[in-house]
Amino acid sequence: MYKTPDAFQEALRRFLAEGGYAWVERPGPPPPGVKILKNAHPPRLAERLCEEGFPLVYIAAVKRRDSSTPLEEACLRGEAVCYVYGDVEWAPELEDKCRSVTVTFYVDLKEERRALEALLLYIARTRNLPWVAFNREILSIIGLCDAAPNICLTEEAVIKKVEAMRKQLAPQRLEPPKSPTVETSPDDTANDTAETTTKNKGAAADIDKPHAPAARLDPAVLELVRRCCGEECVTRLLACHE
Repeated sequence: MYKTPDAFQEALRRFLAEGGYAWVERPGPPPPGVKILKNAHPPRLAERLCEEGFPLVYIAAVKRRDSSTPLEEACLRGEAVCYVYGDVEWAPELEDKCRSVTVTFYVDLKEERRALEALLLYIARTRNLPWVAFNREILSIIGLCDAAPNICLTEEAVIKKVEAMRKQLAPQRLEPPKSPTVETSPDDTANDTAETTTKNKGAAADIDKPHAPAARLDPAVLELVRRCCGEECVTRLLACHE
């Protein structure tokens, strides 16, 4: 999305300034805190990028207990709740190759819910991330779990919902005729054979008839799947339904 290594930093500075945030930019890795993303990229993917001069940019959204404590110090001293975002999981093995090109934006969350919601919306839009990529604890803070419970479903719950819809929409198959399980007289057997032959002919005729096309998936269902687990899930669901 960004054509130069520092374009994301520049865009982030503009967003924070225009949004009226109080923030400071510091060189170095992020502080410990609550992860905004459920799963960031593993550290090994960043080493080559760091060697090529691409910066690692982190955001530490800070809710301080004492507003007089500097943002960075409040996180390091454990005197604040710090919500940390980064595309790459920071790890000690990145110190040598990446520390010199790493920067952390410390953002003051005076109005926690509103400020955090705007920040998450910015990250989701600029990094093209579905809500399922975010930590459910964070989504709960900004009220999304109450407003749209399906957004906060676990991956397992989403998979189960999709599988249930797939089975519900699958075309029903004809069941084979059941064999008799009780003793019958020759006359009864002859009658049953005739009835079975007639039913089988009818079934064969039904099979020869062209089947009606499968019901189309409800657009509302597709939109729910797209919001919960992204476009890839929608593609897979449509492939299963063909």
